[in-house]
Amino acid sequence: MQLKRCYLFFQLQCFLKTCEILLFILISDMTKQRITIMLCAVLFCAALGVYAPLKSSVLETERRLASAFPELPHGISSGKIKKFCAGIDRFYADHFPLRSTILSAASVIFAYTGNHYDTSRCYQGKSNWLFLGNDYSKCVDKLTGKESLNENQIERMAAKYSRLQRLVDSGASQFLILIGPNKSTIYGEHLPGFIFPSRVRYISPLVAKLRAMNIDVYDPTERLMSFKSNRLLYYRTDTHWNLLGAYVAFEGLREYAKWPPLFPATFKNVPSKHGDLVNIGGYTSFHIIDDDTFSLNDFHIQSSPSQDDTITTVQASSDKAVWVFGDSFTEALKPFIQAQFRTVRYFKHDDFKKVMKSDAPRPDIVLWVVVERNFAE
Repeated sequence: MQLKRCYLFFQLQCFLKTCEILLFILISDMTKQRITIMLCAVLFCAALGVYAPLKSSVLETERRLASAFPELPHGISSGKIKKFCAGIDRFYADHFPLRSTILSAASVIFAYTGNHYDTSRCYQGKSNWLFLGNDYSKCVDKLTGKESLNENQIERMAAKYSRLQRLVDSGASQFLILIGPNKSTIYGEHLPGFIFPSRVRYISPLVAKLRAMNIDVYDPTERLMSFKSNRLLYYRTDTHWNLLGAYVAFEGLREYAKWPPLFPATFKNVPSKHGDLVNIGGYTSFHIIDDDTFSLNDFHIQSSPSQDDTITTVQASSDKAVWVFGDSFTEALKPFIQAQFRTVRYFKHDDFKKVMKSDAPRPDIVLWVVVERNFAE
């Protein structure tokens, strides 16, 4: 599929070049030639704009890091080529010029043409809550029990996490897995009436299997459920936990791992913004309620990054070093991770094998942060 996309993109480039040549042949007037040249220059610069560095590495409207250009595969195989092409797809999608403007324009087109929002991508629940749709790791089918893990899948995923642990153990580091529960798991009461969660959670058999193999897995679901009556722990219009939810989850992990206490943290409400689900669902506008966004109040932790992206916090609760391999659920955890550990380095999941086999001094702890919908993928 990825190679097909690359081939179609190549065909598009060839078509544009052919159009350019035909225009030069058909248009003899100098003024029209200049217009044609300017048009071609704009198209060329737009393509180059994909590779221009962004002002920020974070896509603010989606609360996640923009995808980096993938490294060239070591060796040639079908799987490596597909993975490389998939990385190019993600990079191109995140860095495309005027990306936000194009998404907004698409939303306007949806509104004026009368198309309904695709519930497979995003669906609306009760009380202005939005939830991620089934196109993303079949999360709705997993929630309702239409998808379940069979024995082969459990064994395959258990073998994957066992390999990760062995790589960590070879450097005498501690390996922990932190699951970021889906919003639909924590706030099932806000799901629409046609969504009925299964009594058996999709990931439960795999969690049980890993714990039986003495792999440390911390799932903060019960803790989040017990704290959610106080204040919201997830954004209404976003897939992620908010700063307070991340703190509640991290405190549970800290107690589970028996790490030293953090400095006291207090939170204050700040104005809410549209989350990633507004864009994913194609909404031109969505009513915002200012009760799901928080900032840290009087949490004065000074962290400083170095040239190798190591973040050092002198007044951290622990003098230990940690490497964090995570997804977008890591972002809100960062203030608390950096307050807990003297030195921190962040990586993406795909970096794990390369980093663990590098000559860099090993940390005391390796933390794997993964959202529930991708935990068994």
